Amino acid sequence: MSDLDKLEELAKAATLGPWESDGATESKYYQTEDTFITSSEAVIAQTFNRLDEDYPNYGANARYIAAANPQTVLEMIAELRQLRNDWIPVTSSGILPPSYRDVLVQLSNDPTSITVMYYSDIDSVWYFDEDSYLEDSPVAWQPLPQPYEASDER
Repeated sequence: MSDLDKLEELAKAATLGPWESDGATESKYYQTEDTFITSSEAVIAQTFNRLDEDYPNYGANARYIAAANPQTVLEMIAELRQLRNDWIPVTSSGILPPSYRDVLVQLSNDPTSITVMYYSDIDSVWYFDEDSYLEDSPVAWQPLPQPYEASDER
Protein backbone atom coordinates (compact mmCIF):
# COMPACT_ATOMS: atom_id res chain seq x y z
CA MET A 1 0.00 0.00 0.00
CA SER A 2 1.43 3.38 -1.01
CA ASP A 3 1.54 6.44 1.26
CA LEU A 4 -1.20 7.96 -0.90
CA ASP A 5 -3.40 4.88 -0.43
CA LYS A 6 -2.72 4.98 3.31
CA LEU A 7 -3.62 8.69 3.50
CA GLU A 8 -6.81 8.03 1.51
CA GLU A 9 -7.77 5.21 3.89
CA LEU A 10 -7.21 7.47 6.91
CA ALA A 11 -9.22 10.31 5.37
CA LYS A 12 -12.16 8.01 4.68
CA ALA A 13 -12.15 6.75 8.28
CA ALA A 14 -12.13 10.27 9.78
CA THR A 15 -15.09 12.56 10.40
CA LEU A 16 -15.97 14.23 7.10
CA GLY A 17 -15.82 18.00 6.78
CA PRO A 18 -16.21 20.76 6.60
CA TRP A 19 -14.17 21.45 9.71
CA GLU A 20 -14.02 24.86 11.32
CA SER A 21 -11.78 26.65 13.77
CA ASP A 22 -13.81 28.62 16.32
CA GLY A 23 -11.15 31.17 17.29
CA ALA A 24 -9.43 31.57 20.65
CA THR A 25 -11.38 31.55 23.90
CA GLU A 26 -9.88 31.89 27.36
CA SER A 27 -10.24 28.76 29.46
CA LYS A 28 -12.16 29.02 32.75
CA TYR A 29 -10.00 26.39 34.41
CA TYR A 30 -6.48 26.75 33.04
CA GLN A 31 -4.20 29.61 32.09
CA THR A 32 -4.71 28.96 28.39
CA GLU A 33 -6.48 30.22 25.32
CA ASP A 34 -8.19 27.31 23.55
CA THR A 35 -9.14 26.92 19.92
CA PHE A 36 -11.47 24.07 18.96
CA ILE A 37 -11.61 22.44 15.54
CA THR A 38 -15.16 21.18 15.01
CA SER A 39 -17.39 19.53 12.45
CA SER A 40 -21.16 19.50 12.45
CA GLU A 41 -20.87 16.20 14.36
CA ALA A 42 -18.15 16.64 16.97
CA VAL A 43 -15.08 18.40 18.33
CA ILE A 44 -12.23 17.12 16.17
CA ALA A 45 -9.23 18.62 17.97
CA GLN A 46 -8.13 21.40 20.28
CA THR A 47 -5.08 23.65 20.23
CA PHE A 48 -4.09 25.82 23.14
CA ASN A 49 -1.69 28.56 24.10
CA ARG A 50 -0.55 29.05 27.68
CA LEU A 51 -1.23 32.63 28.64
CA ASP A 52 2.14 32.92 30.38
CA GLU A 53 4.00 31.93 27.17
CA ASP A 54 4.18 33.57 23.79
CA TYR A 55 3.34 30.92 21.18
CA PRO A 56 1.88 32.81 18.22
CA ASN A 57 1.22 29.84 15.92
CA TYR A 58 -1.49 27.99 17.83
CA GLY A 59 -4.35 29.82 16.06
CA ALA A 60 -2.70 29.29 12.66
CA ASN A 61 -2.22 25.62 13.52
CA ALA A 62 -5.92 25.26 14.32
CA ARG A 63 -6.93 26.93 11.04
CA TYR A 64 -4.54 24.65 9.13
CA ILE A 65 -5.94 21.50 10.80
CA ALA A 66 -9.48 22.64 9.97
CA ALA A 67 -8.53 23.31 6.33
CA ALA A 68 -6.89 19.87 5.97
CA ASN A 69 -10.17 18.04 6.61
CA PRO A 70 -10.83 14.60 5.05
CA GLN A 71 -12.94 15.87 2.14
CA THR A 72 -10.20 18.32 1.14
CA VAL A 73 -7.57 15.57 1.41
CA LEU A 74 -9.67 13.18 -0.71
CA GLU A 75 -10.12 15.87 -3.37
CA MET A 76 -6.37 16.55 -3.38
CA ILE A 77 -5.61 12.82 -3.72
CA ALA A 78 -8.00 12.58 -6.68
CA GLU A 79 -6.36 15.61 -8.32
CA LEU A 80 -2.88 14.17 -7.75
CA ARG A 81 -3.93 10.85 -9.26
CA GLN A 82 -5.34 12.71 -12.25
CA LEU A 83 -2.04 14.53 -12.73
CA ARG A 84 -0.21 11.21 -12.49
CA ASN A 85 -2.74 9.58 -14.84
CA ASP A 86 -3.60 7.08 -12.13
CA TRP A 87 -6.89 5.24 -12.33
CA ILE A 88 -9.28 6.22 -9.55
CA PRO A 89 -11.11 3.19 -8.12
CA VAL A 90 -14.86 3.82 -8.09
CA THR A 91 -15.96 1.71 -5.13
CA SER A 92 -13.06 2.09 -2.71
CA SER A 93 -12.26 5.75 -3.31
CA GLY A 94 -15.76 7.17 -3.13
CA ILE A 95 -14.44 9.86 -5.48
CA LEU A 96 -16.51 10.36 -8.62
CA PRO A 97 -15.86 12.61 -11.61
CA PRO A 98 -17.70 15.90 -12.01
CA SER A 99 -21.22 15.25 -13.22
CA TYR A 100 -21.74 15.08 -17.01
CA ARG A 101 -18.02 15.30 -17.84
CA ASP A 102 -16.66 12.63 -20.18
CA VAL A 103 -13.99 10.45 -18.57
CA LEU A 104 -12.17 7.22 -19.38
CA VAL A 105 -13.82 4.28 -17.66
CA GLN A 106 -12.57 0.74 -17.15
CA LEU A 107 -15.66 -1.47 -17.05
CA SER A 108 -14.08 -4.58 -15.54
CA ASN A 109 -10.72 -5.98 -14.51
CA ASP A 110 -10.07 -6.75 -18.17
CA PRO A 111 -7.73 -3.94 -19.36
CA THR A 112 -9.37 -3.97 -22.80
CA SER A 113 -12.71 -2.86 -21.32
CA ILE A 114 -11.92 0.85 -21.48
CA THR A 115 -14.43 3.32 -22.92
CA VAL A 116 -15.60 6.91 -22.55
CA MET A 117 -18.59 7.60 -20.31
CA TYR A 118 -20.01 10.29 -18.07
CA TYR A 119 -21.46 10.10 -14.58
CA SER A 120 -24.71 11.73 -13.50
CA ASP A 121 -24.83 12.70 -9.84
CA ILE A 122 -28.58 13.34 -10.16
CA ASP A 123 -29.46 9.66 -10.59
CA SER A 124 -26.05 8.13 -9.67
CA VAL A 125 -25.74 6.39 -13.04
CA TRP A 126 -22.86 5.98 -15.51
CA TYR A 127 -23.93 6.79 -19.11
CA PHE A 128 -22.43 5.88 -22.48
CA ASP A 129 -24.78 8.44 -24.06
CA GLU A 130 -28.16 9.85 -23.09
CA ASP A 131 -29.97 6.60 -24.03
CA SER A 132 -27.46 3.96 -22.86
CA TYR A 133 -26.27 3.47 -19.33
CA LEU A 134 -24.30 0.99 -17.27
CA GLU A 135 -26.26 -1.18 -14.82
CA ASP A 136 -23.31 -1.61 -12.43
CA SER A 137 -20.48 0.68 -11.41
CA PRO A 138 -17.27 0.52 -13.43
CA VAL A 139 -14.03 -0.56 -11.80
CA ALA A 140 -12.20 2.76 -12.17
CA TRP A 141 -12.12 6.08 -14.02
CA GLN A 142 -9.68 8.81 -14.98
CA PRO A 143 -9.94 12.14 -16.79
CA LEU A 144 -9.53 12.19 -20.55
CA PRO A 145 -5.99 13.00 -21.68
CA GLN A 146 -5.22 16.32 -23.28
CA PRO A 147 -6.01 16.28 -27.02
CA TYR A 148 -3.17 15.93 -29.49
CA GLU A 149 -1.95 19.15 -31.02
CA ALA A 150 0.15 19.01 -34.17
CA SER A 151 3.32 21.04 -34.05
CA ASP A 152 4.47 23.37 -36.81
CA GLU A 153 7.73 21.45 -37.22
CA ARG A 154 8.31 19.99 -40.64
